[in-house]
Amino acid sequence: MQRLSGLQKYAYVLLSLVLTVVVLFYGRGLILLIISSGLLASLLLPVARRVDRLALKWSGALVGTLVMLVTVIGLSSCSTTHFVTLRED
Repeated sequence: MQRLSGLQKYAYVLLSLVLTVVVLFYGRGLILLIISSGLLASLLLPVARRVDRLALKWSGALVGTLVMLVTVIGLSSCSTTHFVTLRED
C-alpha cells in the first residue's frame, strides 16, 4: 500500500471537514428530527414502563401515542394562534 505524503493527508482532512459541514448543513432538518424523537422517546420511556406494569402490555404504547398526539396538536394550535396574531398586526 502506498504511503500518503503530508500534502495528501492535509487535503484528505480538509475534504472530510468540508464534506462534514455540507452534510450537517443540508441534513439539519433530518438531524433535528432524529434528535427530537430520541429525546421524546427517552422522556416517555419511564411513563410507558410504569403503565405496562399496571395495565396491559400495549397500553404503554397507547399512552405514549396519545401524549405525543396531544403535544403535537397543542403546539400546532399555539403556533397557528401566534401566526394569526402576527398577521393581524
